[in-house]
Amino acid sequence: MSIARYLVAVGSALSQLGNAVLLGGHPNESISGRSYRCRWWSEAWIDGVLGRGHCRAAFLSDAAWAESYSAAVTRRESAENSEKTP
Repeated sequence: MSIARYLVAVGSALSQLGNAVLLGGHPNESISGRSYRCRWWSEAWIDGVLGRGHCRAAFLSDAAWAESYSAAVTRRESAENSEKTP
């Protein structure tokens, strides 16, 4: 893993930790994504620092992760239920 990718991963983890611990949010949602979703004042500030559209992109990334996780859980539950059915 390159140093740039490592730093992005650490930044993302810290954002999720901050959202969960400091803001009482979901641990898999970033502060940027939540700022976009909730239309907080911080959205404009974060976008100003990290680039225009950053919060929207973070929100879409958070949502895509949640959707893929939910689909994986549904597939697993479906497979487990089909194993139980005679």
